[in-house]
Amino acid sequence: MNLISQRHSRAARIGATLTFALLCTSSFAIAQEESAGFGVSDQLKSTQLTSEVKSLDDIRNLNDREKARLKTTALRNENLSDLSLPVGPPRRISSQQQPAAVPPKPSRTTPKREKALQKVKELKAGLTGGEDRKKQEELMRKALNEFFLADMQYRVEELDRIKRKVQETEANLQKRLAAKDESIDLQVKLLFQEAEGISVFGSSTSDTSLRGRRPSTGVLFDMNGPATPLGLPGRAR
Repeated sequence: MNLISQRHSRAARIGATLTFALLCTSSFAIAQEESAGFGVSDQLKSTQLTSEVKSLDDIRNLNDREKARLKTTALRNENLSDLSLPVGPPRRISSQQQPAAVPPKPSRTTPKREKALQKVKELKAGLTGGEDRKKQEELMRKALNEFFLADMQYRVEELDRIKRKVQETEANLQKRLAAKDESIDLQVKLLFQEAEGISVFGSSTSDTSLRGRRPSTGVLFDMNGPATPLGLPGRAR
């Protein structure tokens, strides 16, 4: 009976291994097909990019295509990792909580830009001129073209981020302007409350409309200092 059980267990393990191998082979074939679609020679790709990139919108389209490709690759790798077979004895998971990872500071560059820059530096270090000058010029132009495009992709992303920030700030200012009358009326009440020595936000005030209430537009006027930070109406700062 034990012998039959062992044979069934061995057959199940072999079947799982074969299934995983088939999935890996299928994924590899898909990757090869995709690389055939995207993977023209570097020189041809560089020429195509140079000819098609004529505006900032072209740069944005290039960013979108690369992000979609990276997302597809990440999803495929995640699916393969879920199917991986455990190797070795089972490991005991510690019950202790791990400290939260510190989020990285926002980078002022991208891996693609750094890689292209490194290529330019390597070619620069190997420049000799002479008989090989024509070939070296061709390689350097290609490397500089790739670096230029990678740098433009980063700068356009930064530009779009700043535009979104400007739009959000403008919307906040519009909401603040719409609440102008309420802000001024409430500020007048607060100033007179303070002049009469009454607690502005305490429970001792006789004006029930101000009792325990913060102004809906936050701290309105700091007349003894610089302008207060921009904020959304209805959010006390």
